[in-house]
Formats: sequence, C-alpha cells, structure tokens
Amino acid sequence: MARWGLWAAHRYVWAGASVPRTVGPDGRLLRRPWRVKSERAIAEARRVRAARPQARWPRLLGWVCIGVACVGALMPVGPLPPHVPVSAATGPEPEPRGPALAISSLEFDELLGAFRWPEAAADGPYSLVLLGEDYAPIARVDGIAGSPWKPTGEVAVSLKPTVTYHAFVLGVVNQRTVKSPVVRFTWN
Repeated sequence: MARWGLWAAHRYVWAGASVPRTVGPDGRLLRRPWRVKSERAIAEARRVRAARPQARWPRLLGWVCIGVACVGALMPVGPLPPHVPVSAATGPEPEPRGPALAISSLEFDELLGAFRWPEAAADGPYSLVLLGEDYAPIARVDGIAGSPWKPTGEVAVSLKPTVTYHAFVLGVVNQRTVKSPVVRFTWN
C-alpha cells in the first residue's frame, strides 16, 4: 500500500500539480474536445443563471438545518423518561411473588446434633432436605412438626462424620412452598 502511495505522490511535486491540467506541456488539450468549455459558454451560463433568480426559502431552510445540526451536536439530548413502567420488549410485568424466604434462617446445633429454625409465617408441616457436598439430594424428611428436629434412624446412619453437608427447610405460606437459605454443617 505504501508503494502505491509513493508512486502517486511523486507525480505532484511541482506547484499547481494538484489542480487538474487542461493543457499539456506540448500545448495540446488534455481533455476531450467536447468537455472543454469556452470562455463564451461560461459567460452565457452566468448570464442565464442571473436572469432567473431562485426563491429565498430553500437557502434559508438549508441554513436552519445546519443551525439545528450544530445545536444538536453541541447540546446533546439527555435521557427521556419512559411513558410505561417497563420496556415493551420485556413483555407483561410478572405477577408479584409471595414472601420468598418466609423461613428466615436454619441453624444446626453441633452440641445437640439438631436443626433449629424460627417458625415465622410458615404453617403446616415442614420438610427438611439434606444435600451432600456436591449439593445432590441425600434425604428428604417430610411432616416435621416444628423446631428443633434431630436426625434419627435411617437419616442419621446415612450421615458420615467429618463430611460437609448442606440442608434447607421447606414450608407453606399462602399456598406456596417457600424455603429457608441453605446452611452448611458437619455431622459429628
């Protein structure tokens, strides 16, 4: 690319070379004869244009458009407030959800080896879900009457000491199942 730039640049080293030439160094016309305008034709075109003046509104409209463009470039428009609460592209607004975490927290008491949670707004029997280190479900105990609850029987046998487990409690609030945050514990 640079080679072609140098090749083109060396042709315009003398003064006035950037202006298209009409006559060559030997005196012959460089343009086609039908493209060369005579002085008489140029004078006649100026006289005809001066005889039919144009209306002022196109020129005035052009200056107004240039002015509006300059104002728009110097003072950009700020963000406009939307006329709807959500974007039309998102679709209808989702219906409001009930309490997501009605059971505020689940705790594991290592001394007692039992789970405790506040009963809060959840009603009905609770379910406790035990998860392994990889969050795969190990056991689900349904029908727990309330807090505290201690794993017994088959569930206690499946838990191994010094292994990290996870658990959460499920309850029912307003005919919806809600759960507590996941808690991590180690079985003794």
